[in-house]
Amino acid sequence: MPRPPKKGLHYFPKDADFYEDYKIIDLLSEYGPAGILVYEYLLTRIYREGYRLELPIDKAALLAVRAIGSRWIKKEFAINVIHYCGDIGLFRVDLLKRGVITSSAIQRRYQEVKTTLRHKFQKDKYWILDENDEEVAYPLLSAPKNADKCTETGDKCTETNDNCTFIDTKEKKNKEKKNKEKKSK
Repeated sequence: MPRPPKKGLHYFPKDADFYEDYKIIDLLSEYGPAGILVYEYLLTRIYREGYRLELPIDKAALLAVRAIGSRWIKKEFAINVIHYCGDIGLFRVDLLKRGVITSSAIQRRYQEVKTTLRHKFQKDKYWILDENDEEVAYPLLSAPKNADKCTETGDKCTETNDNCTFIDTKEKKNKEKKNKEKKSK
């Protein structure tokens, strides 16, 4: 029996020109390598959860300090970095005030990886991209009514707890065959 799909990602791609992005250059010039480290730590936490991290800023800063080490950064420093990331556009400010850390770039990357892995996922709470992958002014603040239903129909999608996973037709037939064998025994 296959294990259920994880909520977030196991990995996320990082662009080779990461340090040439003007937002990253601003963060680096303002807070140095420690600021970049806080931002990258938060990215790993976000992608592990999915496309957002619902955590108050002070708690997220405390986790960053614990992961990086209190010898290198302090909680106030991490809080300042998080706020600055919002100011320069690395995080969405209105959601940051609600204790939700995400951005349109983060959600695009998440969507790209999930699509590459042939996993269908629900665009639920705090999704900020429209059908054309453009950022919307007002995020989705609650899950849609059919959030627990599979969005694709047919024999290539199976319903799971938190998302839809594409499975091969041959694989599905094998599962059905095994179920029939169990019932006949």
